[in-house]
Amino acid sequence: MYWQQRKKKNQSSCLKNLTSADLRPLRLALGLTQVVAASALGCWTTAISRIERGLCRDCEAIERYRTWLEKQVTESS
Repeated sequence: MYWQQRKKKNQSSCLKNLTSADLRPLRLALGLTQVVAASALGCWTTAISRIERGLCRDCEAIERYRTWLEKQVTESS
């Protein structure tokens, strides 16, 4: 019980720093599809969709997606 509460607290604190509202516009501005993003990250397109809609609570997945998108920005420049 204690560890579940601690995990929830850690997730909520990291989620305050990660908003997913800017991820979809960034992906679209780069001309990338959810299929391309999912393929690059090794996950399903539904995972990308959930992250972009703010439904994903997995901080690690959100951060991986954000890092990948930022890398795409630097490579396209």
